[in-house]
Amino acid sequence: MAIAFDNSISVNKTSATTHTQSFTVGTGENRGIVVGVATFGGDSDFISSVTYNGVTLTDAGAKADEPLSGLSTQLFYLANPASGANNIVVNMTTSKGVVICASSYEGVHQTEMLDGTGTLGANVTTNTVSVTTADDDSWLVGFWWINKAPTTIVSPATERETATDSGEIVLGDKVTTTAGALSIGCAGNSGGRTAGSAIGLAAGPPASSTFVPTMQII
Repeated sequence: MAIAFDNSISVNKTSATTHTQSFTVGTGENRGIVVGVATFGGDSDFISSVTYNGVTLTDAGAKADEPLSGLSTQLFYLANPASGANNIVVNMTTSKGVVICASSYEGVHQTEMLDGTGTLGANVTTNTVSVTTADDDSWLVGFWWINKAPTTIVSPATERETATDSGEIVLGDKVTTTAGALSIGCAGNSGGRTAGSAIGLAAGPPASSTFVPTMQII
């Protein structure tokens, strides 16, 4: 089953220990949601959990830190999220402001949704994050905080959301066809510092179908 984009959102949240944002997931088959959280704080871990409709998302292990600027990005994911409008809740270990970006998809693998991770913390102009995938037809989801705007996602990736906070925070995705060493990039102004996280989303099995028997008349 091919992966397809469903919905996305971005929002800036002021300093608090709990951040809540409504997000609507469609009714497609084999749904999945990805949530990116951007914070100041470098290599400190300020996010204790992320939930959607009360269900805890899995930390993808793709936390990126740019130590000189203190920029940090982190990705979380959940297979089979509830459809409709439900709350994303980001719980913090201390009161901090965050930027939340989220995107939902259909056609993702329901038991092995994650297909590789990558991170980047650097002072570069084109901020390319490498991800090695194991499955054909995966999608890459990239999430960057670049402190020198404007930013432009690198084709053939698609920019889904851009938020402004001490630069720009960008969420985008990219269709791939063949497994292996892949990348997704976002370009910023020269001299900008970047934290970038990316993951691969594995495609699910073929969509289910209903067999309707026919009667043969002899």
